[in-house]
Amino acid sequence: MFLKKDKDKKKANYNPPDPKLYKEISKDRGEIPSIISENCDCSGNVKTDGEIQIDGSIKGNVSAKQIVIGDSGVVRGNATASFFRICGKIEGDVRAETVEITEVATVKGNIYKKSISIEHGANITGNINQLESATAKIFKIQRKIMKEED
Repeated sequence: MFLKKDKDKKKANYNPPDPKLYKEISKDRGEIPSIISENCDCSGNVKTDGEIQIDGSIKGNVSAKQIVIGDSGVVRGNATASFFRICGKIEGDVRAETVEITEVATVKGNIYKKSISIEHGANITGNINQLESATAKIFKIQRKIMKEED
């Protein structure tokens, strides 16, 4: 019923996708976010110019343009972003221009922000501070330095 010749023909006819196609897709969508999946445990600092979705756990500092900690996500370290949405847990200081904390989130650390929204039921242990103009300038300088290092 199944002949070896048929298997060989299928292998011979396989053509991998053109790598240029991936570049075109990324141009249309913008930058593709980095994802730390649910069963992934990372140790060390994470830095990206784009967006990162954290559903696993990171033990270290995280720096990105946008950070989203999913329901199952855990970060043990400081985090810096322009936009930060917390659905999971973070143990460390948060610095962001805009912070969103959902009802299932747990934050243990200080929050430095320009604007914040906190849903009823969120668990926050720490201080919430205004991201002052001097601090915001330092924040921009730090991002510029990180870009130059890469």
